[in-house]
Amino acid sequence: MRTGFPNTCGSSDCAEGLRKTISISVELKRLNIDIAALQETRIEEEGSIREADYTFFWKGKKSSETREHGVGFAVRNHLLNALETPVGVSERIMVLRLNTKSGFVTLISAYAPTLNSKLETKDQFYDQLEKTVRGVHSTDRLHILGDFNARVGQDTSAWSDCLGTHGVEVVVSCGLGWLGVATGNAFGYQKFKKLDWFLENQEHMRPLIDIKRQAALNFRHNPCVKTREDLNKAKASVQRSSRFYANAYWTELCQGIQACANTGDIGGVYAGIKRALGPIPKKTAPLKEVDGSIIANSSRQMTRWVEHYTDLYSCSVDIKPEAVDLVPNLATLHELDVAPTVEELDLAVKQLKLGKSPGKDEVCAEIVKIKCLLPVLHNLLAKCWDAGYVPQDMRDANIVTCIKVKAIAVTVIVTAEYLYLASSVKPSQEPS
Repeated sequence: MRTGFPNTCGSSDCAEGLRKTISISVELKRLNIDIAALQETRIEEEGSIREADYTFFWKGKKSSETREHGVGFAVRNHLLNALETPVGVSERIMVLRLNTKSGFVTLISAYAPTLNSKLETKDQFYDQLEKTVRGVHSTDRLHILGDFNARVGQDTSAWSDCLGTHGVEVVVSCGLGWLGVATGNAFGYQKFKKLDWFLENQEHMRPLIDIKRQAALNFRHNPCVKTREDLNKAKASVQRSSRFYANAYWTELCQGIQACANTGDIGGVYAGIKRALGPIPKKTAPLKEVDGSIIANSSRQMTRWVEHYTDLYSCSVDIKPEAVDLVPNLATLHELDVAPTVEELDLAVKQLKLGKSPGKDEVCAEIVKIKCLLPVLHNLLAKCWDAGYVPQDMRDANIVTCIKVKAIAVTVIVTAEYLYLASSVKPSQEPS
């Protein structure tokens, strides 16, 4: 897909700093495309990112390897509920399964090696592709999309099962690979506030892109010096404008963040940073078998977790005596065995907040703070301390539903704070 941006094929650093998903999302929406297969994404690892209209899924090489190849899908957001989690087989193959009214549909996004690639690379790709196709459910409709990098020729008599009558040129080695795969298998709205510089300036960019698109069509239909010059001028105009509006957008955004920081508006700084970062990419880590194959069955996934933790905790741990000797010997804190004193209880009582709802005993914090009750509470605390047990009713809380403003039901947890205090345990949640 032509986006009108500077070419980033030779530099992964430039591609990393320029988020193209928003412009691709706008173009797909203009063309009214629900699902698009993407190739040469050049994004590391596996993950997804959600834009205003589309969600992008990708599978690439590891972060330690050269950033090249890569496949993915762009799916309109209203279709996400009908999707199963896309599975990345490799940086050249990704599978997406869609549940439709007429049954399941499996889509495969493939990026085949070029003619100049090594023979081992081609064989590995076509073997993976054939294995992936054979793994598709027999009742699913299958569609293979992508950049095939192949010519299949015109020999319909030899490949009558999978080759139509509109082939061009002669068959090459990559085309034979595709024909072999085809012969062996029957192929059968949520709104976002996050914007981007392209969305904010699309009223300026759209006419320029339309002019460039028309110039490209004119050159394709009538290749000559005049149409070539018009196309070059249109490309240059789009690139100049994209750089200008992108720089203006980021400059204004940075100035806004700095102004918020100067005035102490932390919320504005945080909102500006979120706007600059855009949607958060979500990395996916598919569950795999011991041999490295991906597990798609949910019941098998649960069984695999059981196997993993069973092996993990059943392994004996050998601790060397030298390691034990390296552990420092800390002094024993005998003061922790001493029962709480009246002074410590008095200090804890003073920290109780007033105006809170009472527990089942209807005793408020204001009553607990009465001085004459301090010895009684200390005696109760000492008995719990000696017994090493706190009664359950002293731990329980009341769940009360209160009707507040605009008839909104609010659930309130009510606890007896002095009972928590008596058990020498601080409440984990303050009563409302």
